[in-house]
Amino acid sequence: MTIVLIETSRECDGDSGMLPESYFDEWNEVREGTKKVAALIPDDADLSWRPHPDTVPLGELTRHIVGATYFMLIRWLEREITLPNDVKSKEPLNKQRFLEELSFTDAHVQNVLKELELDDLKKNAFTDKKGKSYRIGWVVWHLKDHEIHHRAQLKLYLKLMGVDTSAVELY
Repeated sequence: MTIVLIETSRECDGDSGMLPESYFDEWNEVREGTKKVAALIPDDADLSWRPHPDTVPLGELTRHIVGATYFMLIRWLEREITLPNDVKSKEPLNKQRFLEELSFTDAHVQNVLKELELDDLKKNAFTDKKGKSYRIGWVVWHLKDHEIHHRAQLKLYLKLMGVDTSAVELY
């Protein structure tokens, strides 16, 4: 349902056809919230910690958050980006590397948003193995949705590790 709102209800800025500022504002709000949660990770955090045997370890979660952003940009939006070795090799990302990669992937997302025009959101981005097509507007929405989901997961991990997360409000 949200994708319909992204594709049909947003107005472009003037006659430019470029994405409205609200797209940038929404992405910035999401990514800044993730950076605030990431800053709470203890410097000496055990990256192999997991709240339950059936969940991913902390270090894999941090890598997944930025790795999925790379995946969506490279695979679904066909951007030429070189993956850092520790992201490519699936090594866990500590707090410092996670914060660096959040900034780096943020710059790539910002560039993609600047390149897109409103009409681009209706174009096909990719087709999955079952033949279902996904539009660029869905990918733009999914970048935010995915990050919101996993930053909440990260905040929960930190709470369960005994970290005071009360200073970071996520909406």
